[in-house]
Amino acid sequence: GLGHYYVNESKTATKLLIAELISLPIIYTFALSEMVKELGETGGPKTGSEIFWAAGFALFFGSWAYDFIGAPKKAEKLNKEHGYSIFIYPKIDSDQVSLNLALSIK
Repeated sequence: GLGHYYVNESKTATKLLIAELISLPIIYTFALSEMVKELGETGGPKTGSEIFWAAGFALFFGSWAYDFIGAPKKAEKLNKEHGYSIFIYPKIDSDQVSLNLALSIK
């Protein structure tokens, strides 16, 4: 969600962060309940907890992927509109390798 704050999409960013924050306790709670069952408590059906765990997992990684893919594309578009250029490129000398960052503002 933080990438969307950078590109001034605060509503989207907030929704993504809320989705991620909701999904983490779901994943944790149902993963923990499975560990307790494996330690010797009554084994009941696993399907309910597996569905909730999968839903939490999908919610977290789905929102993360949306942010990871969407925000950089929007940032690149905004940077072009404003005349900003950002380049990251490797530089290899005989004795060292470095990663250089170039920023140009028109």
